[in-house]
Amino acid sequence: MFQQNSGRCARFFVASCAIMLATACGGSDDDDGDNGSLRVVNATADVDSIDLTIEGVDDDNDDEEERRFAEAVARDGQTDYVAIGDGNWRVRLKRAGASSSLALNSAAISSDERYTLFAYGREGDYRLYAAIDDEDEPSSGKAKVRVFNAAADAGSVDVYLTESNASLDDTIPTASNVAGATLGFYSTVDRGTYRLRVTAINDKDDVRLDVEGLELANLSRVTIVLQPGPGGVLVNALISQYQGALSTLKNGFARARLVAGASNNAAVTADLGSTSLNVNLRSPSIASYALVPAGAASAAIQVNATTALSGNVTLVPGGDYTLAVYGDAAAPSWRLIADDNRPPASSERAKMRLLHMAFGTEGIYAVPTLVS
Repeated sequence: MFQQNSGRCARFFVASCAIMLATACGGSDDDDGDNGSLRVVNATADVDSIDLTIEGVDDDNDDEEERRFAEAVARDGQTDYVAIGDGNWRVRLKRAGASSSLALNSAAISSDERYTLFAYGREGDYRLYAAIDDEDEPSSGKAKVRVFNAAADAGSVDVYLTESNASLDDTIPTASNVAGATLGFYSTVDRGTYRLRVTAINDKDDVRLDVEGLELANLSRVTIVLQPGPGGVLVNALISQYQGALSTLKNGFARARLVAGASNNAAVTADLGSTSLNVNLRSPSIASYALVPAGAASAAIQVNATTALSGNVTLVPGGDYTLAVYGDAAAPSWRLIADDNRPPASSERAKMRLLHMAFGTEGIYAVPTLVS
């Protein structure tokens, strides 16, 4: 079903890791003379609205003063194509209406080419990636699809397009080992409606996104843009059509784990809704994360199969959570804590968090801390 497209060559322009401009051999049917065409997608995790400005930086356009190129682009939103002169441009990403820049670098625009400029990242690490859109049309009955991993927090991933009821056990990825801030090559697939699954690299059990209803029309060319979820591990997807509309496929799950810390090595069993987090987990222990449907859920907890605790919680889509059970095993307490599993922006830093669950001392305390 899947056929890797290798017939179209590409070259990459990289500038200080803030903007990567991917161009490709071959032209387009754009009739703007010496102009290229650029559109903007706000794929950021947490900026509700962005502006983009440009200014000239070479002999062809160095008389250009800074001017607003795109204005108030909503998160998960996309502009139309706008003609932009051939040459090198300085590009600034800003919050809508702000004067300070979130990202700044130079981009090389080639004439008669179409680009989509993806603004992505989260606070402290915003970036821009301009991808060439022009691509040879697939043959009849086929579509072309590629993946841009704008979820750097999630690390390298494998991406699968399958029928709805297909198991991943004997399925090879449509796109494999797609690293953060990386745009993959096009693959040719049959037209149709697919189930999209994203997993950690070489780990089919570590599912980061599982959604139905990705429609790939006849002759379409589609870019799947992966976005980070609030917990840093699960991802969402934007679907960018070649010269077409932008749509979203959001994660319907969160992740949760049980941390058992009740006194006297008590055994803890916990469910969130219909999902079991663990059965008879001996204190003190930390269980692995489990996928849990996002939204409202009931928590049901047993300690030593005798003491029953319950309550209602709300799980944000794409979030990570710790269900902590602690205190006297005869009268335990519990709390649901939102986890921040995003790596630090600097590779020279690490993150630590202390969960204070010692019996006989006051309360429970959780805080993420940066350390060298």
